[in-house]
Amino acid sequence: TLLSHADIALYRAKAEGRQTYRFFSDAMNEEVRSRVRLTDELRLAIPNGQLFLVYQPQLRANDGRIVGVEALVRWRHPRRGILVPGVFLPAAESGGLIKALGQWALHEACRQGRQWIDAGITPCTISVNLSTAEFRAPLELERLVFSVLAETGLPPHLLELEITETTLIGLSSKHEEVIKRLRSAGVKF
Repeated sequence: TLLSHADIALYRAKAEGRQTYRFFSDAMNEEVRSRVRLTDELRLAIPNGQLFLVYQPQLRANDGRIVGVEALVRWRHPRRGILVPGVFLPAAESGGLIKALGQWALHEACRQGRQWIDAGITPCTISVNLSTAEFRAPLELERLVFSVLAETGLPPHLLELEITETTLIGLSSKHEEVIKRLRSAGVKF
């Protein structure tokens, strides 16, 4: 128990910037237990259909015309109701679930885009956020994107992949080549 408590305090100190120390508290313990519980629940939520996407319109500034939609993930938690990403993304990242979550979101957004086309609604660009973790394996990401586009039938020019500025800073030539190939296929960034 003592070692476990020391470990929890150590990780808290590291998370708060190193060169510091923290004393263990019951609140820290409960926070860790809560995060582990949430991660375990999320691990089940992905295959059990508890996640869903909402689509936020993207408007052109000069005339207010909708030019695209951004796919945003939500979790219909069985006990806690609808959860927004800020509540569960940290657990997905720390629990190694962020890639599975991203793959699910990409597939679901492309599937929905294809459904809109089949219903006679020509969608604008569908934007999907990529995490830094997904971008660490660029060739794997490229294969995934092409596979999902082929499986769902969404035209590549309707897909936009959003990456953060932090991700852009760490790009290698391998990343740049993958971006070029995806762009040449029609995918936007």
